[in-house]
Amino acid sequence: GDSFVFGSGVDEPNTIDKLLENKLIKEKIDFKVINLGVPGAGVLKYFETLKDYIKFNPKFIFMFIYIDNDIIRKVYSASLLLKFDKIIGNSFLLENIKILTGLKIAKDNIAYYKSDEHLKQFDIPGSTLKIFKNENVNPFILHISNRGYLDKYYSDLNEFDIQNSNYYKNIFKKADMIAKNSNVEFCLVIVPSKYQIKKKYVDFAIKNLGYKFLKEDIINDDIQKILKIFANENKINLIDLTEHLKKSENDNYYMIDDHFNKIGNKLVAEQIFNYLSE
Repeated sequence: GDSFVFGSGVDEPNTIDKLLENKLIKEKIDFKVINLGVPGAGVLKYFETLKDYIKFNPKFIFMFIYIDNDIIRKVYSASLLLKFDKIIGNSFLLENIKILTGLKIAKDNIAYYKSDEHLKQFDIPGSTLKIFKNENVNPFILHISNRGYLDKYYSDLNEFDIQNSNYYKNIFKKADMIAKNSNVEFCLVIVPSKYQIKKKYVDFAIKNLGYKFLKEDIINDDIQKILKIFANENKINLIDLTEHLKKSENDNYYMIDDHFNKIGNKLVAEQIFNYLSE
């Protein structure tokens, strides 16, 4: 997975893998959980990681798919993306530049992205601007406002990049096949955008970050529905976190950042534990 799996925004004891491992230990279940999350990585990187680490004979492999920027409007060719990955390695900055729609590699230095020149392009309050200027959160989330109406953007993702394209589906099928050939149980974990979960996140983004929505309400989860049908048809195990997060009375995401907080990570760890228990 990406930064959600890596644990961006929380201390190490509150990452998904540590919370899961501690729960397994308490239940006297002998499993070691390995975190292979890379901030800014995408689906193809997950697949390459799986191929690299399958030789260690894990019992289970969970591939996390973040609906927001793991499914991107512009699909790069596999060969080009792999070459690019080899050049830049695990650079958080360049990985984000690579995957976020509308962001061009021009002034690719950290100083620029926290400068007045860059930040004042966005219609955000001065107090919020200071947070980005001090690098307290990832400045690249501002570029979500360049997607136009966010709910329409998600609808287009579903129509053009999920329903009518086999690009991602083929990667998931190949990952599952490699796992099965090695007697490893493979499972996709669907991480929804917080804008699919609670209206308060939508309202905050409109007011404080300049995001635009045709309908000022949570975005539908049509992408998840299509992926669930696909997984069922291809006998691929899948955990969809969407309904669990919707039902939760807690705030599982940060308000100004799109990642889970420690409460959200705990919910995810519990769902994976339930899957393992079954």
